[in-house]
Amino acid sequence: MYRTLNLLAEGNRIQTVILPDGQTCYERSGMGHHDHFQCRRCKNVYDLEVCPLHLAKGTIIPGGYLVEDHEMTLYGLCPACAPGKPAKKPAAKRARG
Repeated sequence: MYRTLNLLAEGNRIQTVILPDGQTCYERSGMGHHDHFQCRRCKNVYDLEVCPLHLAKGTIIPGGYLVEDHEMTLYGLCPACAPGKPAKKPAAKRARG
């Protein structure tokens, strides 16, 4: 499996995403900027269709830091795991490593 993942990564077919907790995930290349959501209960990782920060390249944030790019992972409960909520289909689930 790892040999196949390495070949796909070398061919720019997939890219590696390392979550803040150290978990390695893989997603297809060329998706453009997007952030992630990880459910604390089922551990699934989802691509978010919107960027909650709306932080553009070239933005200068307090302290004089020039933003070139960002990655963000939000944590909580997906719709299927949220208590008292009817299960609805969450955003597209990504493959996990």
